[in-house]
Amino acid sequence: PACLPPEATRLLEELSCALHPPISAATLLALLQSARLRPTLAEPLIRLLPPDELEFLARRLLSSPPDLALIRRAIPQDPWLNTTLPALIAWLATDRPQTRSTSSPATEDHVAVLQTGDLRPQAGLALLATARTTIPPRRLACLLATARNEGPYILDWLAHHRACGFEHAVIYSNDNDDGSDDLLALLADAGEITWVQNHLTAASRAQWKAYGHAFKSLPDLLDFRWTMVLDLDEYVGFRTDLFAHIGDLIGWHEFQPVDALAMRWLTFAAGRADIWQDAPSTTRFQRREPAVSPLFKSLVRSNRFWDSHCHFPYPTLNLPFSYRLEDGNPCHHMSRLAGITPPADPVSADTAWIAHHPFRSAAEALAKASRGDATWNQATRADADRLDTIVKRFVALADHPSLTTDDRTLHNARTLPAHLARLHALPGVAACDASIKQRYAARLAALSAAFIQVPIASDRPPEYAQFQNILRAQIEKRRLAA
Repeated sequence: PACLPPEATRLLEELSCALHPPISAATLLALLQSARLRPTLAEPLIRLLPPDELEFLARRLLSSPPDLALIRRAIPQDPWLNTTLPALIAWLATDRPQTRSTSSPATEDHVAVLQTGDLRPQAGLALLATARTTIPPRRLACLLATARNEGPYILDWLAHHRACGFEHAVIYSNDNDDGSDDLLALLADAGEITWVQNHLTAASRAQWKAYGHAFKSLPDLLDFRWTMVLDLDEYVGFRTDLFAHIGDLIGWHEFQPVDALAMRWLTFAAGRADIWQDAPSTTRFQRREPAVSPLFKSLVRSNRFWDSHCHFPYPTLNLPFSYRLEDGNPCHHMSRLAGITPPADPVSADTAWIAHHPFRSAAEALAKASRGDATWNQATRADADRLDTIVKRFVALADHPSLTTDDRTLHNARTLPAHLARLHALPGVAACDASIKQRYAARLAALSAAFIQVPIASDRPPEYAQFQNILRAQIEKRRLAA
């Protein structure tokens, strides 16, 4: 209309050119190239592109440097376009190096944006995430884990999953003071893992940042068709009468549409007499709670998701995906994110499972609760509550009247000793592992001795006294043995 200011008229003309006929990536690129569309409109228009057009544009940016430069000029402050997407292109151009040790890629807090509940992504993130979906994997399965002061368990955890058929592991670590950084560096230099130091700030949480970085910024994950999101106290298990290795399990599920698999926890427990030993967790503990936990961990297609919770994935651009239980039936868990009450999924672990070792022995449970404080001064209420939870849970498991013997997870790793021997033979690994475990044993002794001297406050749960008695008995047992 004639009453509109000239600037508004020009804006309407530009939008009309972009939106009629229906918006397309090719039209958007042509308008930007010819300067018939102001750059500030690029980001909102990209977010209006339908999925097929967004994929077309993402593929163009991967293969056409001039088009990428054009979009970057139009959206100059987008970190995904300026840093992450170019890094992905460089990785593709160098024949996808499969392993690396790197000291500081996980520095920006924006990688965890989806974990904060903001599901309105920037144009650059939408393009990057879509570009990652187009990259075909060359290998089968890897692990993704976070590890803080997990040094004594790294090798047996890695050897177990290599024996199960996983080809690689991506491990994020932060604030380690147990010597495990040295071990992770040696394993990365030998090509066994990809190690990423996770730099945290007051605004970031370790797991959120690690998963956000891995699924949005780390190219290495894309070389694998499937990624298992796991902790270092969790071990994958599956029926060996049906599947020889993880590839068989995946292949069986792939006979129908599937993008993610949910595997339930089986919680393994220590007895009162169990003490720290330099041996794999799966050989030390073979008794578990009879009930299958409703909680699970997920094995996911690496290029279908742009983030993950520790238990379930976030699909790229929130597009539909096929989520299944370990037995092949549908998993309805993700509908909870949409505020929909899902049908109850069956709680079973007959085909595959996660052997969860949350505490191991009493002294190891204490180390997990201590966060490195060998003087046993609880700094905050949160620290004390965490200790309460671990003490009560440990005692409940140790005194459980009907623990079930379950050695099935051992059968998944019959070649574990050979894989452990191979890892120990890598340069420097055996000596580093021995040093970590020696320091760990000394720390467990110091923590236990300090804890049994702590007067039990009136507001502490009754399990405290039982837990102190367990530790006293173990200290006396070690003294007599020495």
